[in-house]
Amino acid sequence: MEEFGKAPISMLLPTSPRWTVWERMKKNASFAKAYFSQEIDQHKATLRFDEPPRDFIDCHILETLKTTNPNSSFYGENGSMANLISKFNRLLIDNN
Repeated sequence: MEEFGKAPISMLLPTSPRWTVWERMKKNASFAKAYFSQEIDQHKATLRFDEPPRDFIDCHILETLKTTNPNSSFYGENGSMANLISKFNRLLIDNN
């Protein structure tokens, strides 16, 4: 037991990448991106222009489609689905 107390701290930490916080964060971010991409694709496929928006995703898609102002945050690359996924990530991270 004496020798265990003298061991360097690095020997006590897990060395496998799957145990690191960074790897878990990457895995969770990848899962979130895949999930939101699937949700956005489903919303695009079932979007009804004659009905009120169902949620935030519908509102974003509709606003992106009707925006013609290049200075708008919904125009072009700013209104892309990658940007919508980024907004979801910020909502999740900032609210925890």
